[in-house]
Amino acid sequence: MQIKRKNPPRTVRSSRAGAVPAEVTIESLAHDGRGIVKEHGRVMLVEGAVPGDKVKIRIVNQTTKRIDAAVSKVIEPSADRVAPPCPWFDQCGGCNMQHIRSEALLGIKQDIVLGQLQRLAGLAPESLEAPLVSEPFGYRSRARLAVRWWNGQVHFGFRAAGSKDIVSIGECLVLAPELSALIAPLREVLESSKNRKIISHIELAKADNGTAVLLRLVGTMPEVDRERWQVLAMERQLHLYMQTDSSAVSMTCIHAPDGSDSLRYELPEQGLTLAFQPIDFTQVNPEINQKMVSQALEWLALKPSEQVLDLFCGMGNFTLPLARQCREAVGVEGVMALVERGRMNAVANGMDNASFEQADLAAEPGRRVWMSRVYDAMLLDPPRTGALEILQQMVNALPSRILYVSCNPATLARDAGFLREQGYRLARFGIMDMFPQTTHVESMGLFVRGN
Repeated sequence: MQIKRKNPPRTVRSSRAGAVPAEVTIESLAHDGRGIVKEHGRVMLVEGAVPGDKVKIRIVNQTTKRIDAAVSKVIEPSADRVAPPCPWFDQCGGCNMQHIRSEALLGIKQDIVLGQLQRLAGLAPESLEAPLVSEPFGYRSRARLAVRWWNGQVHFGFRAAGSKDIVSIGECLVLAPELSALIAPLREVLESSKNRKIISHIELAKADNGTAVLLRLVGTMPEVDRERWQVLAMERQLHLYMQTDSSAVSMTCIHAPDGSDSLRYELPEQGLTLAFQPIDFTQVNPEINQKMVSQALEWLALKPSEQVLDLFCGMGNFTLPLARQCREAVGVEGVMALVERGRMNAVANGMDNASFEQADLAAEPGRRVWMSRVYDAMLLDPPRTGALEILQQMVNALPSRILYVSCNPATLARDAGFLREQGYRLARFGIMDMFPQTTHVESMGLFVRGN
């Protein structure tokens, strides 16, 4: 089986390096998706490999401690190797794990997170819960596609792996079918445009009240082009937006089939509807998001008399469901636009026991009223950088129960180590496959102080 690489690596050999075997058997997978082989005290990281593969390799770089390589030929494929269904898999930088059986990849992701917790924090969960999973394809409700004109042709798609080049695609298997079906008609409008360099990116979003297209502009769009996009929006019943820079002020809703310039998604198990704008952060996998919210409520098991603090709360994805269960939920978020969205969503859902505050949680927030209060529980959903700064600042006011939602195993392990030092144990833990076909993994841990 010959392997076509996304970007064939240049062979580089270090003068200090010893002999490297031309054929290896892959032992496991690293967090970035490369295969791991240990040879004579050195670690070899092999791109495009699957645990159990026997492969021929091409050396990319090597030192006295590490070898970077890529698969040039699969001699004996692993039982977990499958043929990638996407015709652009070898070039596109979107999802790089389609060559591994989904069930096997899920187990690999779980092992990676548990390994980080054990190695960096010295922690093992008392109860390991079943992973939260969704459909392996057609799950993604958001996407950002790049646009570029080159040599008289429009290049429209995702970036190539490790490159700024654009891989033109005709469909995307991980996108929701409604979004994937838009790629061809969007390309047609791009090809007929008068000003072919006015659009830099096109963002797609699937909401419960329709599908949205956001055009990112680098100047003023000619009226004839604007009319073409409006015709497409009317024909396809799309919410159409245009934005000239990264600020919310510059975004304009050009067409809204339902008369509302807001998008909406529902959390039916909690009886909630949340409004958002296409530039707002929302989870890309609606099925996992609903399961994640419900699991968070189950694990925290709030009482009607309790108060909870939700840090990095966004526009209330957890805050409002938490408020359904307890006396009061306080959400804190760094982006003011999301704070305002959270407040509006609380009012729209008839909730007066959910409040939202703005603060940069990665910096010293100073004396804030919300920090001086006593909470029965806390929920954290930080970015990849983690939550160590705010945990350290609140070390003397941390509640007995902390639910940590993580998108980065390394910073989760670091922060878990800090919580362990404060007397917390990891009572429950499980991963969430928010991004099937990729190396990304999210997880949820319930930390409880004492016995």
